[in-house]
Amino acid sequence: MAAEYTGLCCGSLDRVHEVLRLVGVPQEGVTAVRGWFKDTLPTLDIPRIALLHIDADWYDSVLLCLEHLFDRVVPGGFLVFDDYGYWEGCRMGWEELRARRGLNLEVINIDGVGVYLQVPAATVN
Repeated sequence: MAAEYTGLCCGSLDRVHEVLRLVGVPQEGVTAVRGWFKDTLPTLDIPRIALLHIDADWYDSVLLCLEHLFDRVVPGGFLVFDDYGYWEGCRMGWEELRARRGLNLEVINIDGVGVYLQVPAATVN
């Protein structure tokens, strides 16, 4: 099924900025990075993430995003998967990272397709 979409899922920076403007996000708070995940993620200097929204669909892309960004999600932060209930590769990417790290985080259904989970808050001793 995914092979039918190869090459069709392409975005543009103009469209990203247009959508952000429509929902009221100030442009100065956004840094858009053009390119493939494999090329751009290793170059990003993002120390902390409060909300990580992954809309990558395919297994390799989801796993790559998780490997580069999951550890930067702050305690109490959220991880959202756009197509968890639709693309098998999205689920497989999360399940691989979860199993490899022994993570037991509840995946909460949003609408049958999207899901989210919350990284546990740090405990205070």
